[in-house]
Amino acid sequence: MNGKLQPVEYDTLIEALDNQRVMTVEAKEGGFEIGEACDNYFSVRLTPDQLRALGEELIAFAHASNAADQRPADKKL
Repeated sequence: MNGKLQPVEYDTLIEALDNQRVMTVEAKEGGFEIGEACDNYFSVRLTPDQLRALGEELIAFAHASNAADQRPADKKL
């Protein structure tokens, strides 16, 4: 990485993460499988409720990050 953010150029963020070999998300057997996309060695199965909870946690994390960006540099979460 060069330290600069690169724009996502895919239809969805899930597609971008998959194509950049970061992670995959697939519907499987009444649930979902999230796996790393480098060599597909690690993965986790989630129920639909767990996937929704993950989404809520990611949204909360993004909100907390936005709040942290607006605070003085000497303050930490």
